[in-house]
Amino acid sequence: MSFTEDTPSFITSSAGEMSAAQLRQRCADRLESLGIRPGITRRKLMAVLRRRTRRPIKIKHEGEHGHLLHHPAAVSAMIDYRPTRRTIFVWIADPRRSARGKHTVCHELSHLIVTPGTDVIVSHTSPGVAGVRYKCGCTSDEEREVEMTAYLLQRYMGSALLPDDQPAASGLGVVLARRGTTHASH
Repeated sequence: MSFTEDTPSFITSSAGEMSAAQLRQRCADRLESLGIRPGITRRKLMAVLRRRTRRPIKIKHEGEHGHLLHHPAAVSAMIDYRPTRRTIFVWIADPRRSARGKHTVCHELSHLIVTPGTDVIVSHTSPGVAGVRYKCGCTSDEEREVEMTAYLLQRYMGSALLPDDQPAASGLGVVLARRGTTHASH
């Protein structure tokens, strides 16, 4: 499956904005600069983010029916990383092992990568044509970057690495591309 076939439609650009391929490369470059590569585990990702933020990060799943407990009905997740707090808290409404819960965690952690200067991020869900979309109080360009970064994190932490999971110019991308042509010749 190619990137363009499985990219959520709301990541793609409209006139005058960065193309989806340019955005993907920008986000992949940012992740690479942080040492986040395909095959990374959640534990390793959390260690990278702890070093970057210089604070522990706690993820809590506290919700029902996709809504965060003790918040308005549309709130599905929240990050509190005010400088006055010793720990960064990430609250997720969805169950830990659900597909939506896994994506929401990646989305919220992506805020720590893309928009690190914001103290509190509240994610509201809204139904979209391609599934659930998040509105987080940041600009639409930042939101596209956050969503693309979340998309890449999910692929990077997936169990199977595909040749298109990593930009071809990277070391791992080249190895996987070679491995793909080797297997095809047998």
